Amino acid sequence: METCCWLVLAQHPNAASHFIHYESLWLRQEAKNDTKELLENFNITISLLMSTYRRDAIKMGKALAVTEKQKSDAEAEAELPSGIRKTDGHAEKEGNQDGGEGCPYHQI
Repeated sequence: METCCWLVLAQHPNAASHFIHYESLWLRQEAKNDTKELLENFNITISLLMSTYRRDAIKMGKALAVTEKQKSDAEAEAELPSGIRKTDGHAEKEGNQDGGEGCPYHQI
């Protein structure tokens, strides 16, 4: 393909495969080492951008899961009859912190 110019085209379809690139004949002849460095920097930059995107997506997914768990716990606690509170995953009567007749798990 004759371009009659200095041309570089590059595409990084995904991080799992190498990127696709084209350098014009003029560019390869007149700036071979610079073109190689340009393409290496492009590859590094795109790879970092893609890994950052995935890392941010994972972080947001974890935060969402924690928030959904907190919401679920709050809704479950709101559904408990009055005078009952939830501690350590067990329901117990309020004012019964030292064990006793409430939750069988808290009896001494």
